[in-house]
Amino acid sequence: MAKNFLTPAETAQAFIGVGDYKTKMPVPKIIVSSFLAGAYIAFAAQLMTTVTHDMVPLFGVGFSSFIGGCVFGIALVLVLVAGSDLFTGNTLLSMGWLNGNLTTNQVQKKNIIPPEGGLIC
Repeated sequence: MAKNFLTPAETAQAFIGVGDYKTKMPVPKIIVSSFLAGAYIAFAAQLMTTVTHDMVPLFGVGFSSFIGGCVFGIALVLVLVAGSDLFTGNTLLSMGWLNGNLTTNQVQKKNIIPPEGGLIC
């Protein structure tokens, strides 16, 4: 049977490899990517508010929250599919830094620029 998963050690090595790729991205691409991530999150937040604003009296708090979470999940899928940069994903760069593959300056660059790009949106 084929192995369809990675062991924890292989997963850590994969994250380190992604970190090497992400730190070599040019700054304009990082800014555009983080701007798009902010736009996707803002779109999903607005859609979630629109969908759930009057659901509570009809369906209750639990179901309304469930639907809101499902709708907001669209943003996370958009971010993943587009390869956009969110700060939360860039925190995994610390694995490459701790492993010695990345410098402190590389990690700081990737952790400072994406939040600013998301705020532009």
